[in-house]
Amino acid sequence: PKILALGDVPGLDLPATRLEIEGLAQMFSCQSLLGAQATRSALERLAPSSDILHLATHASLDQQPDRAHLALADGAYTARQVFSTPLKAGALVVLSACDTANSRAQDRAPTTLANAFLAAGASQVVATLAPVEDEATRRFFLSFYQQLQAGLAPAQALQHAKEERRADRDRNWAAFVLLGGCP
Repeated sequence: PKILALGDVPGLDLPATRLEIEGLAQMFSCQSLLGAQATRSALERLAPSSDILHLATHASLDQQPDRAHLALADGAYTARQVFSTPLKAGALVVLSACDTANSRAQDRAPTTLANAFLAAGASQVVATLAPVEDEATRRFFLSFYQQLQAGLAPAQALQHAKEERRADRDRNWAAFVLLGGCP
């Protein structure tokens, strides 16, 4: 698969995001955009040709759901902006950040970052329902990608990674979910 991975955004205290993407690049042929290269313009330019889009960064929720955002090197990448990002048909989006399938919206249908990527055309989105720790998230996603590399479908890969992290007594294992249908 053609993978685009963004992370290690300047100004964030998330050192494991660089290691996460470097580990991913060791397993797959992967276009990695790290540090100042992890920009919205680069993402929007390269996402339409990517089978997998992996974003390892910080996410923020907002009372206004379309203002929820991922941190990129050139600023906030909001749910509203995600809606207009062209994605490859059948793309898998991996959101390696806190609360990406969570919403603070009340009294209306929730718009989460994960839902925004589904609306933009992603077939499936791996996201989180809660805050997750930087290093634990790196370990989780390296396990997930090892399972994909072994030929498992995303749902099976996620289940295996969750079981492995749970067996290692990683308290973050339950936060990870897969949304969407079959690729």
